[in-house]
Amino acid sequence: INSDYFMCNLQGIQTIFSSSAYKLVIILDNVRLSWLWFRH
Repeated sequence: INSDYFMCNLQGIQTIFSSSAYKLVIILDNVRLSWLWFRH
């Protein structure tokens, strides 16, 4: 394991999780809008 890469992951892990949750919310919202449009 590259130690520098590992340290970057440790420092950025909270940002990674928060951004992933944010992206998930956006994806779910887009899916919902697409589903409504498709049903329409």
